[in-house]
Amino acid sequence: MGLVLVEAAKSGENFKSDLDFIYFVRNHPEIRKNLIHPEEISYKDHIKWYCKKYANSTDICIYKMIISDNNTSIGYCDIKYDRYDRTAELGFKILPNFQRQGYGSLCIPLLFDKLGVYKNNYMIFLTVFEDNVEAVRLYRRFGFSTYYRDFMVVNGEARTLLHMSLNSLSERNT
Repeated sequence: MGLVLVEAAKSGENFKSDLDFIYFVRNHPEIRKNLIHPEEISYKDHIKWYCKKYANSTDICIYKMIISDNNTSIGYCDIKYDRYDRTAELGFKILPNFQRQGYGSLCIPLLFDKLGVYKNNYMIFLTVFEDNVEAVRLYRRFGFSTYYRDFMVVNGEARTLLHMSLNSLSERNT
């Protein structure tokens, strides 16, 4: 079982299919329940979001996760760089029928390669709901630790949000 990360097209022949896939994954009900903003979004709003945040940015990348054995797209992740502060925020979404099969464990080292995490000493951080136990366990296995705990109400339900980082500011070489 191989996994490759392919940067989503910003234009060209795969542009529409990449946008459609990201839209499908983002709006999947099982994915949405673990998002800070879990409401379903319209395709029109999706296109606006993509164009505003990603299309012209060199500081944000979206990668599709593809199983190399059969060229199946299984999810996507996005990385938001702050080159001045040397931080990178990670977002990670895998379709439910591919979860708990080891793809997250295959993907994270590939993301670290894309980030240049050790070479550039970026602080990598993410947020995850505490009740998303499998994701929390995965992130901890790769060295992420909780640096802040927050509470928020999502769809009328109080939930704990963990802010996790890989390389804290005090651990980085400056």
